[in-house]
Amino acid sequence: MSAATAVDRKPASRIVIVEDEAVLALNLERQLRQLGYDVRGVAADSKEALELVARERPDLLLMDIRIQGSLDGIETAREVQQRHDVAVVYLTAHSDPTTIERAQATGPLGYLLKPFKKPDLQNVVRIALDRRENERALQRREEALRITLSCIDEAIVTTDLGGAVTSLNVAATQLVGRDDAALMQRPLAEVLPLRRPDGIRLSADPVAAAQAQGRVPVEGQLDTPRGARSVVGTAVALRQGGAPFGVVVALRDLTELLQARRQLEFAERLSALGTLAAGVAHESNNPLSVVLANLSFALGEQTDAEVHEALLEAHDAGRRVATIVADLRAFSQPQSESFSAIDPREPLVAALGITRSTWKSVAGVHLNLGPVPAVLASPTRLAQVLVNLIVNAVHAMKTVATREHRLTLTSSLDDSGRVALSVRDTGPGVPDPLRERVFEPFFTTKPQGEGTGLGLAISRSIVEQHGGRFELTSDENGACFTIRLPPGGSTPMRSFTRSRLCWVGAITEEARLMGCQPVAPVAADVRAALSEQPAVVIAALGNQAFRALTRDVPDLEAQAIHVSDEAPRTGQIRLVPPFDFAALAALQRRR
Repeated sequence: MSAATAVDRKPASRIVIVEDEAVLALNLERQLRQLGYDVRGVAADSKEALELVARERPDLLLMDIRIQGSLDGIETAREVQQRHDVAVVYLTAHSDPTTIERAQATGPLGYLLKPFKKPDLQNVVRIALDRRENERALQRREEALRITLSCIDEAIVTTDLGGAVTSLNVAATQLVGRDDAALMQRPLAEVLPLRRPDGIRLSADPVAAAQAQGRVPVEGQLDTPRGARSVVGTAVALRQGGAPFGVVVALRDLTELLQARRQLEFAERLSALGTLAAGVAHESNNPLSVVLANLSFALGEQTDAEVHEALLEAHDAGRRVATIVADLRAFSQPQSESFSAIDPREPLVAALGITRSTWKSVAGVHLNLGPVPAVLASPTRLAQVLVNLIVNAVHAMKTVATREHRLTLTSSLDDSGRVALSVRDTGPGVPDPLRERVFEPFFTTKPQGEGTGLGLAISRSIVEQHGGRFELTSDENGACFTIRLPPGGSTPMRSFTRSRLCWVGAITEEARLMGCQPVAPVAADVRAALSEQPAVVIAALGNQAFRALTRDVPDLEAQAIHVSDEAPRTGQIRLVPPFDFAALAALQRRR
């Protein structure tokens, strides 16, 4: 064969010869050059060979097994392969089993037995270089496949015939939340412990099913460090020559998609509920006003004590219904993006009233309504945020049954001049890894079906629309969410048009200046105060005196705001002194 033919075959393959017989080495070099190969040098011992390969980086190493130096040809080839990507063909006059076994352990691409002829050399070198090129092409394809698999969103897991995991892509390790090295050769059932939504493990083995049927669907829920994930996909048998040698499982995480679908359904139901609430509020308001007016008239005319007591209870129940109707009307109105100057304590107190049924059996409420400037805000949207924070706080406290719970609502002015509204609970707190994730859409720590995962994400969006920011601090004693808003505008002093202020106990001069009417802490006087027009009852009494009074006037427990530094009992609201006229006004308009 001509040199041109070899050049067409492999034009620039670089070869290094390691041969300690000078005549044979020169003959090899001459023949290889005639075949069109680029001989980069000849070495006679192991040291020269290692240096020459390191310098020239050949494609092929023709290595005599018996060479000079501290290492023979096989040991030298092993050293070369540990340092460089070089194909090896052995030159040897020895074909004994021991030598061949040692040589085979280094993965050579051919053997050339001495003495040999030029066609033998040509064929062995060509086959070795072709094999080497095929191996490199396969490595390139495998690398391209590995990178491709790492870029796709589907989780891809391969197994052997026994179901042991042989590979995972990046999406699969992210899905299960473990490093791939820890998952190799583990049973697929351990790596992907799929179960039904009711918690029962799936009995069908996708590996066995795929081997039997070729392709089978896979669907279920997977418990991961991020919570339960809903997955769907396919298991396909891997075959070579018609015989299976493994299985590939491809899974898509549909959790966010399913949550988005549920949120859409929830939003549609909420929209329908808003329409219904608006209708209920409108249709109920007029007849309810008549009922309350007639009850007030009857109370003024009735002298029989027993009938009077019954009318009082009916009147109180009617007032509560009126409050519910007012809240329904407020929340059924379309949200407006127009901001106005408001007292930020008003939506804080409004949220407390709206959520009363949620917290009254779980925690006492500590109100610390410090003086703050007005903010430019939508009161409805700000109340929406605070309602969400209170509901989340109550849910967290329900998970800890070993302590007396307190819900603390605070308004204050921080060091930067921003208005701070805080909701603090006595729940388990938020673990460090989850403190940023709780604001992600669809992320929830609540059991499936109990949380949408959108509340805090929407709340943060609303706060940011107000030019504010959200902060979360937490420890083992509970979590505290704080909204910080820039001050803006001024609010006019509002008159008390909705309720009277009744002060039960020793009234202070400051309370008198605020317009509070003194009421003696005796049952008859308190009942009389409650029976008149809607009133905010502020009880400045010690715990023992307050409990004694509520035994005679049970309605006082639900209606009174207890002024005290002491911890509130479950269901109570405590207003922490000092407070100002505007704080009382905010409370008054929500009772």
